[in-house]
Amino acid sequence: MGDGAAPADVVEFNRRFAQRLSSFRGIHTTHLDDERARREAGEGVFGEYRIVQTAREQVINGRSGDISVRIIEAKEPRGVYLHFHGGGWVFGAAHHYDEQNLFLAENCNLTTMSVNYRLAPENPFPAAPDDCEDVACWLIEEGAQSLNAERLYIGGDSAGAHLAVMTLLKARDRYRRMPFSAANLLYGFYDLALSPSARAWGELNLPLSTESLEWYAQQFAGGRPLSDKALSPIHADLTGMPPAIFTVGTLDPLLDDTFLMAGRWISAGGRASILPVAGGVHGFMQVNDLSITSQTQRAVCEFLNHS
Repeated sequence: MGDGAAPADVVEFNRRFAQRLSSFRGIHTTHLDDERARREAGEGVFGEYRIVQTAREQVINGRSGDISVRIIEAKEPRGVYLHFHGGGWVFGAAHHYDEQNLFLAENCNLTTMSVNYRLAPENPFPAAPDDCEDVACWLIEEGAQSLNAERLYIGGDSAGAHLAVMTLLKARDRYRRMPFSAANLLYGFYDLALSPSARAWGELNLPLSTESLEWYAQQFAGGRPLSDKALSPIHADLTGMPPAIFTVGTLDPLLDDTFLMAGRWISAGGRASILPVAGGVHGFMQVNDLSITSQTQRAVCEFLNHS
C-alpha cells in the first residue's frame, strides 16, 4: 500500500482537508472544553462518527476508581481485542471508535473492548497507563472467561498505540509471560521528545504539526521532561513482545515513530509487519469512505486472523 502514488480519492481528500485546516492555528490554541464538546458533537477535524447501538458499557474497578469500557460483542468470538482510543491523551472517547471496532467484531470475530482512560492534562502521566493496565489485568485474570474468549489481542490509534505498547510492557513484566497474541498499532506516538520526522514536519496542520505534537506530549507528561524515558516506549526493553502490525500514512509526522519502533521490535526478537499507506495523513482510519481505510482494515484483519 505504500508503493507508488496515493489513490485519486486520497489525493482529493488531502487537498480538501489541507484547505479546510489552512487557517487552523493548531490544537494548542483552542480551549479544551470547547474542543472536547466539538468532537463529541461530531464536529472535530474528521467530522461525524457512527454510534453502534448494540455496544454496551461496563465498569471495571481500577486502583484509582471506576473505569468505563465499551464492548462490542462478536457473534462467534474467538478472542477479545483490547482497544485504546486516540486523541493525544487529551481528547477522545471509546464510542468515537465504534465503527472501527465493529469491523473487527464482524470480520475478525473479535469482541472489542475500548477503554475510557483518564485524560490529560487533568490526569497526567501515569493516570492513563495505569487505567489501561488495570483493565488489561482484569481482562487477563477474569474478563476473558466471562467474554468467552480464548485469545487476547491489543491495539490502539495514535496515543492509543502508545498506551497499547505501555500496557504490553506492564503485562509482560507482571505475568512473566506475554498474555496477548498480537498487537495492532496504528500511527503511534512513541517518542515524546519527538522523532526526526516529527521535528522536521513544521507548521503544516494535517492535522498535526510539530508544535501541536509538543503540546500533546506536554499535557500528558504533566511537568516531566519530555526526554524522560518512562514516557516513551521507543526506549523500552522490547523483548518478549507479541507479533505486531504497524500502520502509518506516508503524510504523517509520526512516520519515523512507526518505523523506528518496528525496527526496535524486530531487533528485540519480535515479529513486525510494517504497513506504510501511500498518501495517508495522521488519523486517516477515521475517514470511513477512503479506499486506503478499507484496504488497511482488511490487512489488519488478515494479520490478526493469522496471529
